[in-house]
Amino acid sequence: MKNHHMPRKYAAVFALLTLLLFFTNCHAGNDSKALIWQIQSDTATVFILGSMHFADDNLYPLNQTIEKSFEACQNLVLEIDPLAVDQQAVQSYIQKRGYYQGAESVVDHTTPEVFHLLESYVNHNALPAATIYKMKPGMIALTLSSMQLERLGYSPDKGIDIYFARKAKEAAKPITSLETLNDQLDMLFTMPNENSFLQYTLIDLENLESFMNDIVAAWKSGDAPAMHELLLAPYEGVADYQPFIRKIFYNRNLRMASKIRKFLKSDQTWFVVVGAGHLLGDKGLISLLDKKSYTITQLDNEKE
Repeated sequence: MKNHHMPRKYAAVFALLTLLLFFTNCHAGNDSKALIWQIQSDTATVFILGSMHFADDNLYPLNQTIEKSFEACQNLVLEIDPLAVDQQAVQSYIQKRGYYQGAESVVDHTTPEVFHLLESYVNHNALPAATIYKMKPGMIALTLSSMQLERLGYSPDKGIDIYFARKAKEAAKPITSLETLNDQLDMLFTMPNENSFLQYTLIDLENLESFMNDIVAAWKSGDAPAMHELLLAPYEGVADYQPFIRKIFYNRNLRMASKIRKFLKSDQTWFVVVGAGHLLGDKGLISLLDKKSYTITQLDNEKE
């Protein structure tokens, strides 16, 4: 199996992308910008906030700019509504789509070099080898990255998505989902370049904390160009990873932008929370929404 090379300095990014998450442990503080944009049409207002799917208590309280934007809206929009997920159905779907059946295992789909990396990681961390080896590479990357982030103190139960889902439920605000969980899982389980995908996740799992410090600094200052350089620019220059970028970002961005344009044709207010990587670059949501049709403003953090 051919192994496509990728600069190792970007391997930690690869592990983060595995989780479709980008920012954790970030407090907006007194920095000037927030990672939220206000988009206005003649009839509607949409706020788009970059999401943190894993976080810890240090994230909260959120800056009042974000909280007041949510309070001003009639509707909450999420990638998926975490409160509506049928956990039993999800587990059944993961078992069917995320694991190899019969005698097949990950050893049949990776190079000896990559399987050795996996075997070493499993043994070093005393993980259940039989279970891990039945997982597809995307499922392994998701599982190991999630475990590493939780070791660092981050939890999906502290994430932005579920935080606002709970607030919307308490306030009886409608919640709209842009995608389904099955769509997201299928994307992960059919990732292109699976061998390299798993390889670079394994290489830099231990470096996630230091990498995320850079992400935190960019998030706190609302520096979208800096985050783009950290998260997406490395892939945009590597031809072998264009199928991956298109699948996980560009194609989904187009579908999300189409739905957001429908919100902007309404007479209501909408608070949209999506993974922050979807906002970045010339193919991100902010650029895709036609500035000639709408007034688009990145909001300042409210000083505390």
